[in-house]
Amino acid sequence: MIKKSYKKIHLVGIGGISMSGIALILKNNGFTVLGSDRSVSKITNDLINNGITVFPKHSKENISNDIDLLIINSAIKDDNEEVICAKNKNIPIISRSVALGEIMSTYKCPICIAGTHGKTTTTTILSEILVNGGLDPTISVGGVLPSIGGNILIGGKNYFLAEACEYSNSFLDFFPKIGAILNVEHDHIDFFKTLDDVLLSFNQFAKNIKSDGVLIINKDINGFNKIIENVSCEIITFGKSNADFTYEITNTNSKGYPNFIIMHGSNKICTASIAMPGDYNVLNALASFVIGNYLNLSSDNIVASINNYNGVERRYQFKGYYNGIPIVDDYAHHPTEIKELLKAVKKGSYNKIYGIFHPHTYTRTKGFLKEFSESFTNCDFIVIKEIYSAREKNIYNISSKDLCDKINLFENKEKAFFFDTDKEILDFIIKNATDKDIILTIGAGESHLLGEELLHYM
Repeated sequence: MIKKSYKKIHLVGIGGISMSGIALILKNNGFTVLGSDRSVSKITNDLINNGITVFPKHSKENISNDIDLLIINSAIKDDNEEVICAKNKNIPIISRSVALGEIMSTYKCPICIAGTHGKTTTTTILSEILVNGGLDPTISVGGVLPSIGGNILIGGKNYFLAEACEYSNSFLDFFPKIGAILNVEHDHIDFFKTLDDVLLSFNQFAKNIKSDGVLIINKDINGFNKIIENVSCEIITFGKSNADFTYEITNTNSKGYPNFIIMHGSNKICTASIAMPGDYNVLNALASFVIGNYLNLSSDNIVASINNYNGVERRYQFKGYYNGIPIVDDYAHHPTEIKELLKAVKKGSYNKIYGIFHPHTYTRTKGFLKEFSESFTNCDFIVIKEIYSAREKNIYNISSKDLCDKINLFENKEKAFFFDTDKEILDFIIKNATDKDIILTIGAGESHLLGEELLHYM
């Protein structure tokens, strides 16, 4: 618990996108904040520039006797020497999600965006809507939003907007006034063993919404009725059809960006457009519209925010051109996300789609090997880096080579390639792609770094 009597708070893993936001909010609330991470980064440098002490490694020497509270992110284990030292000194320890939940509980209207996919995009669209609507929100988002200058915006004490991640049930530490569920699929299979486990978790998240609040939920979710079972708050649905709020795409431009109509029942409310391809991004915009509408913001102002939305880093982010070829980065790292991304890009006026994919975690790659192998149909050529380990060790006997073999077997042709070095990957792209094509860097790993390198590649 974050007590008002606490003066000094240390964050282990302070360089994480969410942890850094918590650090800035705590500092703004009058606490002395410091922390540590495994390396120096732009995020840690920004924290230092904001007057927060950051140690560039984890060490028991960082844990002084006057620290009142330790906050740890999900990657920090019990054998971390700072955690061990804090326990020996009887310093209280809480998780990132508990800390964030306690912070947002001090606001009149906490708003949480949940779902297997689309959380960051939806949260940033809604950020624009709330800011432009004059609500002066405090915002914590899992990506860098240029319009607010980062991943955190410190505003007033009425509205707090945050992403709500289901991994390790962390979002069950949140008790929002407004909760949104965008979609639900089986993911994080190192934690959730079945889809029913995921649905049960989202059901508890929905039941955590305050009884005088509202659940905004996609009616098309497989398992919708399980999620809303015994939910006490108001429920408003959105979706493709048979929901309170629906949409109809009228046309797409040469980049595959859609124009669409928003409907409430049979009534046309407004038309809008979004500078990102895909029905899934229309749904993200629609969920944001519904929340803005619930908060009594004008439809014209909401639509203006959606129309002017310029995206967030690593979510269909245009990075530049290589010899006239557009390079776009997308965080898609689940088979469904990849399939929907490529289906959306296929609607653009491109000759061929080249992908550079960096699979994220061994458990996800092995557990969804079949699904991944079937998700690249709309990609003409895909180059795959060795699996990004993240928090895991490779005890699963799985490699990106296995995924390439599965893709080529499913497609009955050679379209997936594995190379040992980044140079070989870039050379392959350079040799084959033309200015009529598009290059996508895909995944939650480090494929985006290859796209950035390609911009300067000679």
